[in-house]
Amino acid sequence: MFSIKTKIWLLFATLLMLAACGEDEVSVDSEPNLQIDDMITGLPGENLVMTGLISDPAGIRQVELIYEAWDLAKVISLEDGITQFELAYTFKVPETEVEGTTHSIEIVATNAGGNTRSSSIQVELTLDIVPPSISFASPNDGGTYIAAAGPEFELSFIVEDNTQLSKVTLVGLGFNEEFVVSATSFSFREEVDFSLSGPFEVSVTAEDVQGNIATSSINVTIEEALRFEKMFLADVSTDDALTSDVFGVPMLIDGFISEDSAGVIFEARYYNNAPNTEIRFIPQKSSFAPFSFGAGENEGELVLGNDNTVNPIILTEIGYHKILIDLVNFTYTTEMYTPSDEVFDLIILMGTGVRVNNASTCVSNEDGSEACWWFGSGKELVADSNNPYLFTATVELFDHDLAGDGNNGFILGANPEGWSPFWRFDQGGEIGAEPEATVPNDGINFLFGEQHYGIYTFEFDTHLNRARVIPQ
Repeated sequence: MFSIKTKIWLLFATLLMLAACGEDEVSVDSEPNLQIDDMITGLPGENLVMTGLISDPAGIRQVELIYEAWDLAKVISLEDGITQFELAYTFKVPETEVEGTTHSIEIVATNAGGNTRSSSIQVELTLDIVPPSISFASPNDGGTYIAAAGPEFELSFIVEDNTQLSKVTLVGLGFNEEFVVSATSFSFREEVDFSLSGPFEVSVTAEDVQGNIATSSINVTIEEALRFEKMFLADVSTDDALTSDVFGVPMLIDGFISEDSAGVIFEARYYNNAPNTEIRFIPQKSSFAPFSFGAGENEGELVLGNDNTVNPIILTEIGYHKILIDLVNFTYTTEMYTPSDEVFDLIILMGTGVRVNNASTCVSNEDGSEACWWFGSGKELVADSNNPYLFTATVELFDHDLAGDGNNGFILGANPEGWSPFWRFDQGGEIGAEPEATVPNDGINFLFGEQHYGIYTFEFDTHLNRARVIPQ
């Protein structure tokens, strides 16, 4: 028989044992549930975020993030009783990692009963952050076109992406279209018909499969008609050649002066000294932009371009040509002709600071004085063997005017024994001015300064009343 005291002690010991078993030997049948975003894309050196939801009805005790290659061994300890845990862990990809590689980060979740479950996140270092590229082939940005000429330009552009495009949107000039694309490139090409005049913007927006977006726009102006105060004939093909001469390039041509034709119909008279000469017409003197007129695909068709890429009109034969250009109907005509005006036996250049074929236009008198700007000291140009109206020479312009009174300059004459006939210029009385035509028995002396010193080919056409001074 146990005493009452002994029975009480045994009951207390039993309760302590049962309590101890309850703490250390919890029986849990569940395992953690991991709903993890299983793919992350990025680039070396970037901070990336792992996200997901980890749950267990018995409670989550800890979460481990493991990737030995990056020294990642993160343990997240959780309070007792948490049955759901939202994972949002930021980590940095080593900058030394190789772009384009794939890596696997292990995630291990442990519940209150010590049961574990693992999953993995794939990290691909191939994130596309490069937006698509958009290139307009036609028209040129800032281009001007004439409605009277009809459907006058082709809208053409190319979109490219380093991975894959998803869509391309085109807005402007009557377009409002979206194209679904599943390729690395997309091209668009279509003729544009003008219905209205004014300034217009054409905008292209491209998006790739990663959501990178690029937008590019160009501006064009459509005019009902264009009128120009002057028009020049260019037988050169670059802006440098238009501006490297002293004067004469490009050559001013004539406009028809009437209410209907002024500024829109022009006539050029031009001596072609070589077969298949290429010419273009420009209303601005020093550049082929923004307007350049040339030949279209059809015979006699005139087209407007924005630079020197417009197709030239080609003069196939040697001789004088008359070229008529019409900016209303956008046509041109060419015909050859033979001049009938006076032919001069010789042409002389008179002035100061000029050597013509190595001979100075100044002479020394017996008293030691020097005579310049005088028909008696002028030097002859060389008559062209094929064209009696054309005279040329190698001319050097230099600083002969040591007194500094700005008198370096020249005029032309046709009489070594008198002043008449002579030619001066429509402008040139100020240093830096560029003559556009010679003026028989009138005009202004051409004066030049230091910027003009050098050796040139000098050409003078007495029929056209045009001279030009081109660097050698």
